[in-house]
Amino acid sequence: MTSWLRSADIDNIVLPEVNRVWAPANIFFVKEKLLIEAAALKPPNSKQLISGIANARRDAR
Repeated sequence: MTSWLRSADIDNIVLPEVNRVWAPANIFFVKEKLLIEAAALKPPNSKQLISGIANARRDAR
């Protein structure tokens, strides 16, 4: 099986969103190392899942 989350997804989608959420608390995350492992599963709707997470509306406080 192949992973459906790429290194670029971590850099360009996941970390920026995590840092946006935690920025009000002055907490920031960086990627030190990425270990690529075989995916446990690849859901047939993986693109939809990623899109839903990336585009979810959150409180803008």
